[in-house]
Amino acid sequence: MLDIECFFLNCALETEMAPILVIATNWGITNVRGTNYRTPHGIPADFLDCLLIIPAQPYTEDEICKILDIRCEEEDVEMSMSAKVSLTKIAVETSRGLDRLEGGLLWNQMKT
Repeated sequence: MLDIECFFLNCALETEMAPILVIATNWGITNVRGTNYRTPHGIPADFLDCLLIIPAQPYTEDEICKILDIRCEEEDVEMSMSAKVSLTKIAVETSRGLDRLEGGLLWNQMKT
């Protein structure tokens, strides 16, 4: 969580060669660290004004299955339909990122 002292980020974002800054959070409305101010994601209001917030939604089962198909094709890995169904079920039921889940399993399958 950013605190009220994120001045250096504000300065960097206001230069001609401003970097692209990606921040991921799931905090919602919370206090800015070190203050009693409540803002979205606990980000100081002046810094929040400089940001573009893009909400992210979890993948649906169909999207996960499609991602698995694409990854299998790109990695030249064959996967049975029951394995895809199992991976899809695990990805939907857990909060782990799909890329970590499928990446580890595909890597293990490719090594054998």
